[in-house]
Amino acid sequence: WRFVKISSSNFLTITILSLYEKVKSNETLKSTLPLIIMIFIYVIEI
Repeated sequence: WRFVKISSSNFLTITILSLYEKVKSNETLKSTLPLIIMIFIYVIEI
């Protein structure tokens, strides 16, 4: 269970970071950043 948990968290983190890289230079960053933060909080709470 713990291994799966860590793996899924790492996968989600990588996904979020890649999304952030795509959005970073985009105009939609302001609307996407709160979503990214919410996802991070959700992952941390799990």
